[in-house]
Amino acid sequence: MKKSSGIRKGGTSEGVHASVTRRSAKTGLPPGAMVHVGEKKTDTTRMTVMELDPAGVIEHEPGDVAAVSRLRDGRNPVWINVYGLQDVSLVEQLGREFGIDALTLEDIVNTSQAPHVEFHDQYVFIVLKTIKFEPVGNFARMKGCEDIPELDIDQISIVLGRGYVMCFHEEETDRLESLRSRIRGGHGWDNLRRPDYLAYAVIDMIVDNSFAVLEKLGDAIENLEAEVTEGPDGYTAARIHVYRRQLLQLRKAIWPERGVVHRLTTENHALISNVTTPYLRDVGDHVVLLVDMVDTQREVLAGILDVHLSGISTRMNEVMKILTIISTIFIPLTFVAGIYGMNFRHMPELASPWGYPLVWSAFVLIGAGMILFFIRRKWL
Repeated sequence: MKKSSGIRKGGTSEGVHASVTRRSAKTGLPPGAMVHVGEKKTDTTRMTVMELDPAGVIEHEPGDVAAVSRLRDGRNPVWINVYGLQDVSLVEQLGREFGIDALTLEDIVNTSQAPHVEFHDQYVFIVLKTIKFEPVGNFARMKGCEDIPELDIDQISIVLGRGYVMCFHEEETDRLESLRSRIRGGHGWDNLRRPDYLAYAVIDMIVDNSFAVLEKLGDAIENLEAEVTEGPDGYTAARIHVYRRQLLQLRKAIWPERGVVHRLTTENHALISNVTTPYLRDVGDHVVLLVDMVDTQREVLAGILDVHLSGISTRMNEVMKILTIISTIFIPLTFVAGIYGMNFRHMPELASPWGYPLVWSAFVLIGAGMILFFIRRKWL
């Protein structure tokens, strides 16, 4: 495997200096205006190219767009990866060099896009969401939720063209490292040298990563269900809220992917061959399964919340029942004590030497009788 070196340093675009830029920054700008919307996740923009030579993969780190273009114009298909989107000038240069529409470039640097696909004469543009867990997230500030990892959902933009696949990432990540290892190992080499199949492989890897995240979240929800059944603590409601929010984020990221894959299999674009279409249909089945998993886990979590609220209500009812029974027992005792606390001078029992023990006996008999009555009525 050959390598050529050279790393292009990038930076924030003019007017985008904050770590997070919101969509409101584009208010009033014309269509196609290049403004990076989203979180700045890297300090530099880096490009890598995997040239799929028949003899094996050749990896490059080109220093500029011209070097990328020269590799694209060679005889081998190439897989281009751009890490970091804050350098909008670099994205614009790539767009001019590869004939990418200005509206497409605008969507690439706007990371708040929903998953979708666009078909152009010279390329196919696909936006998807990559999902993984971060070990430590914002939940560390929430009592009882310190051990819950934060979902990290990034946008990946895929441009499938003639002889190349170009992927734009928000940050340099290992989310597609398994695919790179497969390419380096030569597994399925004949298929991977076709750009449409390579684009399918990227989509398939993104979907497979989503399965791993959903399975881990499902295990956490199962543990939460056992916790609620056995006896929740004071932070159970907070954990339920966190998992509900994560499932909502996942559904927002995964649900539109069904339409993306469906259009890829039905539009009959010249860049997508009939050989690759069955593989895309298989990915479509996986996406449907993902959506079903998300919906199932949402229903399970809703049931857990109902059980949790029901348990709280039951415990509250038990406490109120005990307090009510205690109050009921003491009502007649308080009545008797009130009578003999009126301090009238001529009360026969006050002069009796047996008055005090008789009153206590009455207290005991009344209390025992009421407890026996509650037991017979199955209130205790």
